[in-house]
Amino acid sequence: MIRRFPATLALGAALLLALALPSSASGPLGTIKGRIVDDKGAPILGAYLYVASPAALGLANFITSESGRYSIVGLMPGTYKVVVEAPGFKTVSVEGVVLYPGFTATVDFKMERTAIEEETVSVRPGPALDRDSARAAVDLDKDLITRLPLARDFTAILGLVPGLIFDIDSPGLPASLHGSPATANILLQDSVNVTNPIGAGEMGRINIELIDEVVVETAGHAAEGGPAQGATISVLHRRGSSAPEMSLSYGVSGKGLADSLWTDEEIAEMDGAAPTVLRREHDLSFSLGGPVLEEMAWFFGNLRFKTQGRRAPYRYWTDPLGVRHFVYDYAERDFAGMFKLSMSLVEKFKGAVEFGWSDVREPVYEEDVTPLRPEDSTRELDNERLFLARGGGAYIVSQDLRVDLSIGYAKLKKPLLLNSLATNKAEFYDVITGRSWGSGRLNDREVTSRMRAGAAVNRFQDELLGMSHDLTIGGEFEETSAISSTWKANNFIHFYADGSPYTYGLTTSPSSGEEVGWGLVGFYIAPGAEGGLSLRRELKRIGGFAQDTMKLFGRLSLTAGLRFDRSEARLATVNKGQSGNPLSVQLGDSLINPLMGYNPYNAMTLPGWDKTLVWNALSPRFGLVFDVFGRGATLLKASWARLPEYLGLGYSEDLSQINPRASHAFLWFDENADGKVSSVDGFSLVSYDFRVYKTEFYRQSVDENLSAPVITEWSAGLEQQLARDFTLSARYIVRRHANNIGHTLFDPSTGVSWARVEDSPEGWWIPFSTVVPGGGGYDDVPMTLYFPSVTAPSYFERIENVPELEAKYESLELVVHKRMSHNWQLFGSLSWNRATGTTSLASRWSAGYSSVLLTPNSFINVATTDRLLQDRPLIARLAGTVRFRGNVFASFLLKAQSGAPWGRTVTVIPPADWAETNGARTVPTTVYLESPGARRFGSWKNLDLRVEKEFLKAGRRSFGISVDVLNVLGDKYRTLDLDDGGSWRPDGEGASEGTRVLSGTYNTYWPRWGTRVIRFNLNLGF
Repeated sequence: MIRRFPATLALGAALLLALALPSSASGPLGTIKGRIVDDKGAPILGAYLYVASPAALGLANFITSESGRYSIVGLMPGTYKVVVEAPGFKTVSVEGVVLYPGFTATVDFKMERTAIEEETVSVRPGPALDRDSARAAVDLDKDLITRLPLARDFTAILGLVPGLIFDIDSPGLPASLHGSPATANILLQDSVNVTNPIGAGEMGRINIELIDEVVVETAGHAAEGGPAQGATISVLHRRGSSAPEMSLSYGVSGKGLADSLWTDEEIAEMDGAAPTVLRREHDLSFSLGGPVLEEMAWFFGNLRFKTQGRRAPYRYWTDPLGVRHFVYDYAERDFAGMFKLSMSLVEKFKGAVEFGWSDVREPVYEEDVTPLRPEDSTRELDNERLFLARGGGAYIVSQDLRVDLSIGYAKLKKPLLLNSLATNKAEFYDVITGRSWGSGRLNDREVTSRMRAGAAVNRFQDELLGMSHDLTIGGEFEETSAISSTWKANNFIHFYADGSPYTYGLTTSPSSGEEVGWGLVGFYIAPGAEGGLSLRRELKRIGGFAQDTMKLFGRLSLTAGLRFDRSEARLATVNKGQSGNPLSVQLGDSLINPLMGYNPYNAMTLPGWDKTLVWNALSPRFGLVFDVFGRGATLLKASWARLPEYLGLGYSEDLSQINPRASHAFLWFDENADGKVSSVDGFSLVSYDFRVYKTEFYRQSVDENLSAPVITEWSAGLEQQLARDFTLSARYIVRRHANNIGHTLFDPSTGVSWARVEDSPEGWWIPFSTVVPGGGGYDDVPMTLYFPSVTAPSYFERIENVPELEAKYESLELVVHKRMSHNWQLFGSLSWNRATGTTSLASRWSAGYSSVLLTPNSFINVATTDRLLQDRPLIARLAGTVRFRGNVFASFLLKAQSGAPWGRTVTVIPPADWAETNGARTVPTTVYLESPGARRFGSWKNLDLRVEKEFLKAGRRSFGISVDVLNVLGDKYRTLDLDDGGSWRPDGEGASEGTRVLSGTYNTYWPRWGTRVIRFNLNLGF
């Protein structure tokens, strides 16, 4: 018996939906279409068809025209029963039509004539392949997500996706799919865009207990799918059902169940800093769902609490100031919840409302934890809060016409506060060893938000120009903002060198003429008190699309679509308070103010910029699907698209007239030889173009002809259904990146771009030849560099489209997917790929977190044939589950892939006497000693297992217990730093003699992972 909730609650829910009605979509919806004919193949006019599913509220129906064709769109993913009735024909029913997210199921009917119309014939569904869409997508269904031995986070689920790589060889960072920049992916939670507009990662943590399915679309995007250039990752939340349901789950691991696999000798080789080790983990989740109004409204709710602690990869150390730092633990507490209501109040209206939130606290911010940073120098994540909400509805005008409206909103508050023990301390960093001490960088309260509203009209048009058409037109409006409030009581930064406060050793003081210690120091621009600086960045986008899917000859499906998106970025007025350290204010007055007429360390106001960036992007897209043998079991698919970049706020962060996280450097001369920086010492200003603080110059930091980077993509492949739940696919994908954006040298006073020698006025670049000595198995490397002359302007950055920044990605991908049936499932992929080009030198946003100022030295030893960071020749995944008697399940997950490419670098510092003779500035310049992809880190593999036992009662109540063993084989992964890097100070031009200082981490190991974890899981459902 179904329990009914009080009428007042039902009425309130109905009212709430009516107010929120502006898609019932909680993610990619599906379509069931086909043709109804008689036993002679003639189309049937007036056949009545309806579909029903336990996954969906109400019924959907259709009456055929002369062609006998039908198309029912906007269906929730699930398993459907389709019934067809027609006068003079036997009723035909098909059960088990599985509809996956974003999928079109083709179900054709051949009806037999009869005098007894009530007679019903049941038939089996045909092949379960999508014969309409050419997209490349993978559906990670609930059986995969819940049965496999996965870590309890979304990253582990995402790691199943074929061809996916993380930015480095350990998970937890933004991912690249099919060669796209990590910043190009879009992450949706039930249609709400939760992609961080600044860093392009996720806004907050994803509650895996809410996940019903994850759909990752990597190529062949339809125009209605949005302006995605990379992958579209859709997380579909669980929804209510026609019967009450409740579940309780608990997972536990920690000390005694998680062991480090490193020996004492290996830990010593890694400077005592073994990889992080799990100390404790508790994960408790409660879910409740069911009907509010029978066949009219369902609800689902969830609460989840997770806490874990880890041992940091750190060892005891005493810093150069005599402060001893100890080994420490760090912890996380995550509390999240969600409420969702789906309704079908009347026949023509369907809708849903949803609210979700999460609250995360980390006394030690996880991303600050490194083997070289003590606890005092970390920050606290002081309750990161994510809130998301959506409302949507569909109005079915007629069986051929449907209107969808949707609105989604997400807001993230992320406060990062300095450790309480170091609030008033300066920051220290050793440029040789890479160690940090003192305080962390800055206090930062960041608030980001996204709002998107959209509308779409879908029309099924039969027999137009001899074809059936699924026409979709629509539009979207999106508004994004980010507010950063930063401050620091002591904004001082001191750069040490291998434990010495004198970064550059000893030199002759320019003021006293004595030999003194010589070093590099800096000061953040940030104000000294909270509330002294708030930077607001905004972006608005309006987009429109039209798409038509045409069916020809019953076997060929063609899709043609066109998108247009206009995006505008804006920077608000900035008010900045005085910086905290009095010395920064003093140096600003004495060294900067005489040159520029202002002191950036004093209080200042800078005007806003209404149209910082304006992009008009046109994106044509085409797809083809051919049913090779006409039975729907073998499909040839191909697609082509021109994909402009989806503009985010990353460029706006780079373009801020006053970057709250920026600092200015000074050369320091220790006149009193006490090793401490004070006002009695000597200082000189490191070359910097302070014209950025002048509005008339600053607004030239964007090329007036700047346009969106573009990826041209084409793909082709075959899909073969081997059995009802068993498919095999092969696809070849090519992506070419062009029109990429780079940071180049520009002189706003003369309007001259001088990032290339041939474009620069004569005498601005001075050539310098040298031979960088080898050693340790490396050869000598001769090269010619260019240093700016004393008559050249200071470095002023402008972003522009740089023709030399190119990339190409090729991939051959095989995927096998056997869904859970007949007591087993299997999911596997094998990807061969090649990523080449020069986009590692592009803007950090378009290239994926790589910000490089382009000069004539940038392309030394760099070519379009170089391997990029996204290059992995081989990526393999294999996972499966077998169900034995007594409801015992055994599952495994095997992953393996090639390592990331890299190349050696060096920082060249020309001799002072050469610079003086030739009128050059001694600007330290970092260049590649070899191709950026000349070398590769080692490959890796990992195997995880799960054993599970379920106890069932009355078919409804269940109790399950499972054990996960992560890293069964005890694999360990670490990288040996073979980049000798460091610096090279030649004795003269062309010389191979000089001072070679190697990188402080050269020939040391960096641990990635190397633990075995056992986790117990309990599940109760009824």
